[in-house]
Amino acid sequence: MQTASPAGFIQDHRPLLWATALGSFLPPFLGSSLNVALPVIGRELQATAFELGLIVNAFLIAAAGMLVPLGRWADACGRARVFTWGLLGQALCSAAAIFTRSVPALLLVRAAQGVAAAATFATAVALVAQVAPAGQKGKLLGANTAAVYLGLTLGPPTGGLLTQHLGWRSVFGASALLALGGWALARPWGREKSPREGVAQPASLWLFAAGVSLVLGGLAMTRVQGRFAALAALGAIAVVLSFRGSSNLPLEPALFRNTAFTFSNLAALIHYAATFSVSLFLALYLQVVGGLSPKATGFLLLAQPLLMALLSPVAGSVSDRWEPRWVASAGMALTAGGLLVLSSAQLRVSLFQVISGLALLGIGFALFSSPNTHAVMGQAPTKLLSAASATLALMRLTGQAGSLVLASFFLPASSLDTQAGKLLVPGMQANLWVASLLCLVGMVFSLARGNVHG
Repeated sequence: MQTASPAGFIQDHRPLLWATALGSFLPPFLGSSLNVALPVIGRELQATAFELGLIVNAFLIAAAGMLVPLGRWADACGRARVFTWGLLGQALCSAAAIFTRSVPALLLVRAAQGVAAAATFATAVALVAQVAPAGQKGKLLGANTAAVYLGLTLGPPTGGLLTQHLGWRSVFGASALLALGGWALARPWGREKSPREGVAQPASLWLFAAGVSLVLGGLAMTRVQGRFAALAALGAIAVVLSFRGSSNLPLEPALFRNTAFTFSNLAALIHYAATFSVSLFLALYLQVVGGLSPKATGFLLLAQPLLMALLSPVAGSVSDRWEPRWVASAGMALTAGGLLVLSSAQLRVSLFQVISGLALLGIGFALFSSPNTHAVMGQAPTKLLSAASATLALMRLTGQAGSLVLASFFLPASSLDTQAGKLLVPGMQANLWVASLLCLVGMVFSLARGNVHG
């Protein structure tokens, strides 16, 4: 495989598309596997429900902070090169997680893993959009989104089986092997050259990265001590200062002059903020309150991601013909319905209620994500594809981290016992009510984006 020239790079695109699919598959696979393993991790490491939320959020906070600098770096030194480095970094971090013996150590490894994952988040969709033949961009973006949902689909049952039979560390072992496989597949593209190689990244990018991380991290820790809110305020100031000046801004201003691009990103931010904590709550609810095993929990949680994986390519193809705003907005409405169904959960677990709510969420997610991604990437010129991809990923990760920040105020700050289970249910109910309202707000931006097809 030759990648020295753009023509060769595009001509030999199929192996690279497989590599980007694996890169998109890996983080949700590990994340959804880890959610099922959290109660077991909590018991072994003596962690509270709040601390388990931090183990998930450390990854998201670090990834959100590093997305923009790595997206710009990818434009400067080569998207495929940064992508392959990200896969290798994830493999090394997953291997390191196997040997952790405390919550602080696991938090540190998860944060490092988030930095590595940011490299693939910032480049995978841009690489797909770059090599997609005319008229097939929506289909290929839908297929890449399906890889994300396939990871979400296989993660819960795989994580449940591995945790129950081999222990929670085997989840990280499987992730390390998958990341190494993706790195080996993408490695020939790692020699890609860029005419901008060696261009220094402006300080404003790193100020923005630090600001985003401080905002999310400070808010996440405010539940423990109110003074952490000062860190969030300091981070907000850093974000504002990073936009001073007229050049080298953290986010590309030209992209945000497009209403469809701006509102599509806002819709994504809100949608993920409303929904990401659901899997965390349900993993704890089913095992701590319902008494289910990790394996049973993993298979039960299949309902949502399975529908997402099956319907996402269809939704992507539909968005090639119909306006994405109508398809995506219908998806957000179904998501709100699923959240309302789950918000009425009680101490006596109803499996029918859980599966029904997850099914609505799965259909809603599929209808929203692929058309919304199509709307975002379709508005970006080729030279700004990495910047557009990083912006969309930033909205996704910031929304996900924000969802867990919201959840942190409802998660019990006690060990995982019967008393924690009694506190978990009302907190989950309140969280999901707020989340359903957020979805309705997101629908406003989704509908207001306007048409994107000529």
